[in-house]
Amino acid sequence: DRQLTYQKLADALSNLLSGAAFILANNDPTLPAERGLLPGTGSIAALLAVACGRKPDVIVGKPSVYLIEKLLEMHDVKPSEAAFVGDRLDIDIRMANKMGMKSILVLTGIAKKEDLKNAPAKDKPDLIVKSAADVGKALKI
Repeated sequence: DRQLTYQKLADALSNLLSGAAFILANNDPTLPAERGLLPGTGSIAALLAVACGRKPDVIVGKPSVYLIEKLLEMHDVKPSEAAFVGDRLDIDIRMANKMGMKSILVLTGIAKKEDLKNAPAKDKPDLIVKSAADVGKALKI
């Protein structure tokens, strides 16, 4: 929510304290923007988690594999037959590798090529592309 206000946070807190489910689309701490990084869903959720005294009930998207498993099942695709494109080594690429998918790092977001030097094996992509526009070519499709 790029129009997040104090009132929206207060309303969310009130709902959570009243027993509403605490569900995240993803847990990314930041998101890239033209002027640099912006707070991501994970940062906003952290604020609410501290305020309400509880962690999210479920994270539907990355780094959770819940949504990916459901999509693969819906389309009858094995993880080894799928690819995941992401811009974060520690969230996107790690999740794809954990699932056994082809992992593709796009360099137009958070991670930079130099970040790969110190990344653990579980965070190393199968392919690296400059932008999402290069994915098809990299996959030879």
